[in-house]
Amino acid sequence: MASSICFYCGATELVYKCKDCEYISSCEKHLKIHRPTGSCLPFTVISKEGVGRCAVAVRDILAGETVIEDDAAVIAPASGRLVCLECFSPVSENAKCEDCSLPLCCEGPRHKVECRQM
Repeated sequence: MASSICFYCGATELVYKCKDCEYISSCEKHLKIHRPTGSCLPFTVISKEGVGRCAVAVRDILAGETVIEDDAAVIAPASGRLVCLECFSPVSENAKCEDCSLPLCCEGPRHKVECRQM
């Protein structure tokens, strides 16, 4: 039975209330975001005036409970200074990739992967 709008994309057709938690409604495409590992995430996505889209808890979150996991888009050293993301040499603020504007002074295989993601 269809109800409400998709918590993630706002779709209004073919949207169903989650049968496991009943806290959110989702289109079939975005149910995997709400249940990435077979258990429901404790939040929904809303649009808030002056803020934009944000995650809001839909139930009490337990101490130590994982709320969300994601893969890093960029991995860089924690050097405390600006370094090239390809060779890790110190760079000036002007040394940037022309495509994504991340710090870069040379070309190589590592940055090409993350540049496509940015």
